Amino acid sequence: MNREQFFKVIEIISEHHSTEVVINEAVNGFVGELGRSKWSVTIKKCCPSVIEKLIKEGYTLSKTATGLHIDKIQELL
Repeated sequence: MNREQFFKVIEIISEHHSTEVVINEAVNGFVGELGRSKWSVTIKKCCPSVIEKLIKEGYTLSKTATGLHIDKIQELL
């Protein structure tokens, strides 16, 4: 996700209690552009309202071995 989308995710998450996340987790030891032009957030633990709000704002959640990976649905032009 891009910088703007990343900060929106952080804003949404920060409004809720008891949320644990991993930011910019390397995939197979590879970081690529993480933290420079791409960002990632994986939820380790959260209340259901975090998931509801992210989905309402157009984000997708994918189950991974480390948690729920957040991504933004790309709008078609």
